[in-house]
Amino acid sequence: MVAPDRIETPRLILRAPCLDDADAIFAEYAQDPIVSKYLVWKPHRQVPETRAFLQRCKEERLAGRSFAFVVLKKNNDHPIGMVEIGSDGCLGYVLGQAYWGQGLMTEAVKAVVAWASAQDSISKIWATCDVGNPASARVMEKAGLKFEKALPKHSHHPNVSSELRDALKYSIIKK
Repeated sequence: MVAPDRIETPRLILRAPCLDDADAIFAEYAQDPIVSKYLVWKPHRQVPETRAFLQRCKEERLAGRSFAFVVLKKNNDHPIGMVEIGSDGCLGYVLGQAYWGQGLMTEAVKAVVAWASAQDSISKIWATCDVGNPASARVMEKAGLKFEKALPKHSHHPNVSSELRDALKYSIIKK
């Protein structure tokens, strides 16, 4: 599977990340403990951590295993977030705090879901979120994913607890 280098929506450009994005991504959200609260990674302490993550994104894309897209507003080349989808249909996303509540992540996720839905090798698009993160659940619902089930003690969110946390699973099953 090969992902496009660029996807456009009415307000956004989604493009393949590059190592030059590291400083902006670090400043915008990777170091922010509020943004990363319900994510599976701890806030980055230094830009090299962000650069290493971007290198992994590049390698995963080249291998066809996972496809990350940096989210940019059309009028600005400054990354404000990221959406990633695996070749298995697993979806994840993150957005800088300054852009919350504007429908931008829903717009970005819808675009990636539309692309993934057109791929023969993906039969199901799915994502999970912590039970304490209703905003993420709303993004999934607005992007067309349907609630599938609760997953007890499913995910480790190190910024919330050292214990496994309950999660909610949403999906779209292609026909």
